[in-house]
Amino acid sequence: MPESRTVEVAAARLSRWVAGFAERHGPVVATSDGSGLELVAADGAIAVLSHPWGEPDAAGGSGPTDPTSAVAALAAWVGAPRRVAVLLVRRGGYACAVVDDGRVVASKVGTRHVQGRTAAGGWSQQRYARRRAKQTDELAGAAADLAARLLLRPPAAWLATGGDRPLVERVLADPRLTRLAQLPRSAHLAVGDPGARLVSGLPRLLTTVTVTLIEPAGRSPRRGRPPGTDPDVPLDSPLMSRSVAAPSAPGLPPVVDRSWVSDHAGDAVLADVRWYLGARSGRSAYQAGHLPGAVFVDLDTDLAGPRPPGPSRVGRHPLPSPQAFAASMARLGIGDDDVVVGYDDEGGVIAARLVWMLRATGHRAALLDGGIRPDDTLTTEVPSRPHATFTPRPWPSGRLAGLDDATDRANLVLDARHRDRYRGEVEPVDPRPGHVPGARSLPARSNLAGDGRILPVPELRRRFAAVGLDDPGATSSVISMCGSGVTACHTLLLLEHAGLGEGRLFPGSWSAYSSDPSLPAALGDAPG
Repeated sequence: MPESRTVEVAAARLSRWVAGFAERHGPVVATSDGSGLELVAADGAIAVLSHPWGEPDAAGGSGPTDPTSAVAALAAWVGAPRRVAVLLVRRGGYACAVVDDGRVVASKVGTRHVQGRTAAGGWSQQRYARRRAKQTDELAGAAADLAARLLLRPPAAWLATGGDRPLVERVLADPRLTRLAQLPRSAHLAVGDPGARLVSGLPRLLTTVTVTLIEPAGRSPRRGRPPGTDPDVPLDSPLMSRSVAAPSAPGLPPVVDRSWVSDHAGDAVLADVRWYLGARSGRSAYQAGHLPGAVFVDLDTDLAGPRPPGPSRVGRHPLPSPQAFAASMARLGIGDDDVVVGYDDEGGVIAARLVWMLRATGHRAALLDGGIRPDDTLTTEVPSRPHATFTPRPWPSGRLAGLDDATDRANLVLDARHRDRYRGEVEPVDPRPGHVPGARSLPARSNLAGDGRILPVPELRRRFAAVGLDDPGATSSVISMCGSGVTACHTLLLLEHAGLGEGRLFPGSWSAYSSDPSLPAALGDAPG
């Protein structure tokens, strides 16, 4: 008989818990029938997630009560970025806090007296109303001042509000908080005291999710910690669709954050994949300073095969042979069983090539969200890793596209180059300006926030939907291209990160297409 039990998981840590579930039981598919969110794992284990949405809040309103809305909200929590800005306002007090991965990393509270309501008699109702309005203005102003100081830097990616809903909205109407007000939000929290006790309890309030586990009896878990504990591997998949394809690298999402790297220090190989279009050298940048323990992976020699001089039908960075790729990885000390985390200093748009190549051939690899940062402690020490065993594996045909695929109007072709190159306004390196007729512009760097981190999953899904992709089942017809098949890999990783499937890479991309003068080139913003 299956074994069933229930655990409580803080929503702020839910994505990490789900990853632990996948780590223990194998690749996960998420489904929803409108009444709950169900995770079904490869070994038959099931986790049914539910949440007490719809409870009245302190101002008399309520969150979503429709089961479908509740499931959507819960699914959004699963994929929500872990850095949450919290704004709590009640008559008489206010509090702001920043919660990162379930921990309160910054908080401050304030108090402001607001005159209570009064029955007829004594002071006139008008005098009470005037005083109350003035005090309310002062309260909203003080709360807005605090929010502007505490919640905008560094920017959060999710907003949780609580207390008196009209007061909260009044505070968020402050022009200084426009960016904060535009963040995706959780359901309004039912809180009664925005003081120190409330702030100390924020990880609990943000909020607990009930998980009913149904595990196959007598079956040993594959690996990892038992469900209900805090797992090591974070998972940023939104699990918002009715069917989320299993990742090509089971147990490891395509994007990981700093906390994951810190938790797995010594267990993962860091790979510095910096590269620049032009005279600047990625290797020189690595030698000047890199993350401790990182090996340098050369895009031109380790991640690309040979090509003839000048314009070429294979493009500027053709995929290397499986044997050549395996030899490069083995020389760098990367073996068949190693976990690799790639980074660069451009939000991962270059390192994505290594990560995609590894994941496409069934290896565990992920992109470091945000990459190298200005405040990182760097080293010039080059690690010494022993030669490893890396078995050559053929490039899977189902993950690749050719020229005929890229020109087939039945496919959705996404161009990851800068928009000015797509429009044909500039072309610094390839034979001709413009783009493949029918291709849609989705610049890789536009999927990054100002700090170089990847945009929140809901925003990524909106961006993909805007160019015609909102059905996870349609990704087999999605082809990603760029100048030479490098930043296109970033688009493919974000498709997987957003729960939209895998797509296919056109390795030659524009550098190959534009080398054939007989092929038409479209100009301007329109796909053509």
